[in-house]
Order: sequence, then C-alpha cells, then structure tokens
Amino acid sequence: MTYDKHYGAVVKAVAGEDAEVAKEDYQLTPADGPDSARSKILGQGALNAARMHWQKNNCIKIIATSPGNVAPQTTSTIPVDVVHKWDGSKVSAKVTVELSGSASISPSVIPRTPGEVTHVAMDEKDATMKISLTATSRRGKAIEPLMITTGTQVYLIEGGADAFHATGVACDFAKPFIVDTLDDNGVITVKFNPSSATGGTYSYSGKLKGVAAWGKGSYTVTYNGDVPVHLTAKGPGTVKTPLRDMTAEGTEKYTITPYSTDSTKCN
Repeated sequence: MTYDKHYGAVVKAVAGEDAEVAKEDYQLTPADGPDSARSKILGQGALNAARMHWQKNNCIKIIATSPGNVAPQTTSTIPVDVVHKWDGSKVSAKVTVELSGSASISPSVIPRTPGEVTHVAMDEKDATMKISLTATSRRGKAIEPLMITTGTQVYLIEGGADAFHATGVACDFAKPFIVDTLDDNGVITVKFNPSSATGGTYSYSGKLKGVAAWGKGSYTVTYNGDVPVHLTAKGPGTVKTPLRDMTAEGTEKYTITPYSTDSTKCN
C-alpha cells in the first residue's frame, strides 16, 4: 500500500534597513495539523537561502575606489556610493567603515549614501592598510575591501629660464637632487644642495647653445600644506664668449608635481 503527502509553503518576507528579515509570513500546505510544521520548515529553508543571497553582494554593489599606492601620511578623500546590481539604480544605504593597518579613517559610519570617507596613510614606507566598507539596506547587503599601500612619493621638477629648460625628480627635498637638460639648446646640469626641505644653495655648469655656462646661488621651495609645489632659484650666471666672460643675475622657476611612488626613480 502506498500513499503520498504534499507539503508546500508560500513565504512573504520584508527586509529591514539592516538587510535582516524584519517580517515574515507563511502560507502553509497543509495549513494546520501536525504536518504543517514540516511545511513551515520547508518555507524557512527557502527564506534562509534567499536571505543568504541578498546578504552576499548579489543584489547591491558599493562604488568606491582605493587611492592605491600613496606617499606616507597622504590624506585621501574617497567617494562612496551604492547601486543595485540588477538595474543600476542608486540605493540609499548605511555604510559602516572599518580600518586595519592603522593611521586613521573618518567617519566610521555613513548614515545614507552617497557620502565619502577620509583616510590618512601611515607614516611608514611599504605599509599596507585595508578599508572595509559594509553597506546594508532593504535591498541587500554588500562588502567592499579597499587596499592602500605606502611608497616613496617621487616629485617631478620642471622649469628653468629663457632658453634653458630642465627636468628632474626628487623624493626628499631635504636631500641633494639635480635637474638637467639634454636638447637642442645644450647640456646643463643643476645641483641643489639643501640646508633644509625649504631651500639651500645650487650650482650649475654645462653648455647652452654651444657656449659654456656656469653659475650658482640660492633657492627656495614653497609648499601647499605639506606638498611642495614651486622652486625658485636666484643667483649670478656666467657664459663664455669669444671676447670675455659675461655675468648677470638670473632667476629660474620650476614647478613641482607628484610624479610616481616608485622610489627607484629617485636620484
């Protein structure tokens, strides 16, 4: 003798702002009696599977980009947004922010996206930091890790005066560095010898348009906050002519811009 039993459950659930189940309702087959418990277990299993799906990056996505490799103590502002994966629509989500590897991050919570976080890198070279972003909403949950590393900031120095145009790189303006040129105008090398990170003395020598030239003087480095942005050098320069050596005061102006975090590019 054989017999069949049929179990069924229709589950209606509402997700809360924390991406957890806030309300659930079951329509069971059979609706009551000892077998209704088995029907509810069937429905709970389906609901748990659905909850695991929407809580594991399958429904919403965090839009945020790591600044990548930065100089020690660099301050980075990172925009944070959340979108739905199915239709690309923006999702107003709460985002919690956690930092490992240290330095600092703020805020620790974005109440509603879009928003932004500010990260300050460690004052160490070759350090690794991780920002963990967790977004929760009624449309799902998502986690996004952002990795940040520190390297040596390399700065590009570019400028000169009149026909003289030179480029060079420096990692530390408190240590000696050079700029030079190699083009149709000639070959000139400028050596900077700092007394501090804000200035010192310089000297140069070489040929400009086939004519020997040399000079020396002092220079200053100006900063925007902690970032060097300009270098101005002033002093007498001399060129050798067929008649005599001619000397005059001159000013060279250079712009300084972040170039790389590859310390092998440093002088």
